[in-house]
Amino acid sequence: MKRRGQSIQTRALILGLVPSGFLLLALLWFFTSARLADARQDLVSKGELLAGQVALMSEYDLLTGNYMGLQKQISRGIHQDWVSRVRVLDENGHVVAESEGPDKSPVQKHLIRQPVRNPAVALSNDPFTEFSGLSRSATDVPDRLGEVELTISLDTLNGKRNQIVVNALSLGLVMVLLVLLLVRALVKAISSPLESIHSSLTRLAAGNYGHHMADQDVDGQLGELIDAVNTLSGKLAEQDREMNAHILALEKARKRAETASAAKGEFLALMSHELRTPLNGVIGMLQLLEQTTLSPTQKEYANTALRSAENLLAQISDILNYSLLDRGKVTLDPVPCLATHLVDEVTEAYRDTLEARGGVIVVSHSPDIDGRRVSLDPERVRQLLGTLLGALIKYSECREIRIHTRLQAMTDERMQLQIECEDDAPPLNEAVRKALFDGEEKGLIVIEQLPPGFGISLSLVRGLLELMGGRLLWEPREDSESGNRYLVSLPVIVKASGESIESDTGNDVRLQGHVLVVEDNLVNQKVIMGLLRHLGLTCQACYNGREALTLWSKGRYDLILMDCQMPVMDGIEATKMIRRQEALEGRPHTPVIALTANALDGAEDRCRAAGMDAFLAKPVKRQVLARVLGEYLAPLPGLDTSGAMNRP
Repeated sequence: MKRRGQSIQTRALILGLVPSGFLLLALLWFFTSARLADARQDLVSKGELLAGQVALMSEYDLLTGNYMGLQKQISRGIHQDWVSRVRVLDENGHVVAESEGPDKSPVQKHLIRQPVRNPAVALSNDPFTEFSGLSRSATDVPDRLGEVELTISLDTLNGKRNQIVVNALSLGLVMVLLVLLLVRALVKAISSPLESIHSSLTRLAAGNYGHHMADQDVDGQLGELIDAVNTLSGKLAEQDREMNAHILALEKARKRAETASAAKGEFLALMSHELRTPLNGVIGMLQLLEQTTLSPTQKEYANTALRSAENLLAQISDILNYSLLDRGKVTLDPVPCLATHLVDEVTEAYRDTLEARGGVIVVSHSPDIDGRRVSLDPERVRQLLGTLLGALIKYSECREIRIHTRLQAMTDERMQLQIECEDDAPPLNEAVRKALFDGEEKGLIVIEQLPPGFGISLSLVRGLLELMGGRLLWEPREDSESGNRYLVSLPVIVKASGESIESDTGNDVRLQGHVLVVEDNLVNQKVIMGLLRHLGLTCQACYNGREALTLWSKGRYDLILMDCQMPVMDGIEATKMIRRQEALEGRPHTPVIALTANALDGAEDRCRAAGMDAFLAKPVKRQVLARVLGEYLAPLPGLDTSGAMNRP
C-alpha cells in the first residue's frame, strides 16, 4: 500500500523550526522581562537618589524650622516628569513642605521614603543661630529630623516598555529569518541526499536495478548510506541479470521439455496404434476361434494364446498408462459391477503363470462382499490388481499368494473395498522400508517411493489408487516369519441389487441391425465383422472415411463402427460431415462409435467433439463390444438378454 505524507524536507524544516521557535520565544520573553525590570530599577534608583538629595537639602531647614524656605526649594527644584509628588514631614510626621509633579494621579506609582537625619552640627557656634535667635544646643536636636516621601509615576515606563517590545520583536524577526535560512541550508544538505536515496530505493522496488546515485559530496553516515544503496543496486542488477539468464535457460528447457513431451506423446500414440492394430487381429481371431468347434487340446491352446495376447496388451497398456498418470490424464468410468467377479477374473488370468513354477493362488471373499454390487471403474481395477499380481509373481520369490476381499463400512452407502494380497516372499528389509515407506498408521506403512523393477509396477498401482481416492499399504505378514501383506484400500458406493451391472460375457447376446464397418486394416475388418455376425448383425465394410460417407449417403445403416486413423479421409472428418448432412437433409441420427487403436489421453474427447456417440479402444473384447452395441441396437425378437446384460 502506498503511503502518502509530508516530504523529508518539510519534516526536517518543521523539526528544525519548531524547537528553534520555542527557544527564540523564550529568549525574547527573558530579554523583554529583563529590560523592563532594568528600566523599573533605573527609575526607582533615580527616585531614591532624588529623595536622598531632597533629604540633604531639607536637613538645615528642618533643623532651623525654616519651612517656608524649604517649600520654595522643593517647588523650584522638582521638575522631573516621572515625579508625581514630594512631601517633607517633620519628626512628628506633619507635612511641612509639599510639591506635586506633572502626573498627579498615576495609575502605577512607587513610594520612596528617605529619612532626614541630624548632621550633628553645634548650632551654638553658628552665626545664623544667633541671628535667628535659636538657642538649643546640638544635644537638644533629635537624631531623626523628619522624612522625605517621594512618589514616582511608573506610567512613564509604558513608552519605554513599548520601545523595548518593538526592539525585541525586531530582533526576534531578524533571528527567525537567520534561523530559517540556517535550518533550510542544513535541511537541504540532509534532505537532498535522503530524497536521492528514496528515489533510488523506489526505482529498486520497481525493478530498475541499474540506477546509480551520483556523488553528492556527502560525508559521514549519509555518505555511507549512499554507498550502501549504490552497492545494493549493483548487486541486485547483477542478480537480476543472472536470474533473467536462468529464466531464459529455464524457458528454453521448458520448451525443449514440452517438445520432448509432445514427441513422446506422438510416439506413444503411434506405438499404441501400431501395436494395438495387430493385437486386435490376434485377440479378435482367437475370440472367434473359441466360438468354433474345437477339441479340448485345441481349446486349451487357443485359451493360452488368448491369455498371452491379453497379457501383452496389458503390458502395452501399462506403458501408456505410465505416461497418462505422469500427466494426470487418466480418466475414470465407474459403473456398477461385482467386485468379487473382477478379483476372480484377474487372479484366474495369473493362476497358470504361478502354478507353472509350482505356486498357488488362493482367493477368498468375506460374506459381506459376496454378491454385493459396487460402483467403480472395472478396467482400472483390473489393471491395478493385475499389475500388483504380475509384480509379485515376476519380481519376488513367492510360491503362494493369498487374496482376500472385504467391505469396511464408512457411511450408509460409501464403503471401503479392501483387497489383501499376502505372499510368502522374503519380507522387505529394514533399509528398503526406511527408504520407501512413511508410516501414517500403526502397523501399516504407506508406500510413497518405488524401488526399481518391483517398484515401477507399484507406482502404477499407487497412481491409479490415488486417482480413485484409495491407498496402497504394507505390513509384515502376521501368521508367518516371512512374507508381505499388501492392502489395496478403495472407496466405493454400494448399489442396490436391482441395478444393472457391468457384464463380462456376451456369449448369449443377440442383436439386430445393419452395421457399417469403416476400417483400413483387412485383418481388423475380418475380426470386427466376425464378432458382429456372431452377435446376429449384418455388416458391410469399407476402407476410409470418404467411402463410408458415400455408402452412408446411398444406403441406410443402423450403426457405424468408425476407425479414426485412415488414409484419404480419417474418421473424425467423416463423422463431422455425416453430422452436417444429417442437419441439412433432416436425416435421422445414425450412431457412430469410434473403434481406434489410439488409447492415449484426448482421443475420446476428440471423437466425441466430432459427433461420435461412444468410444472403443482396440483390441476390443467381445463382451465389451456387445455391451456398447446393446445401448444402440435392439435385441433379436423373442430373445431375453437380461441374463447377459444384468448379473443377479
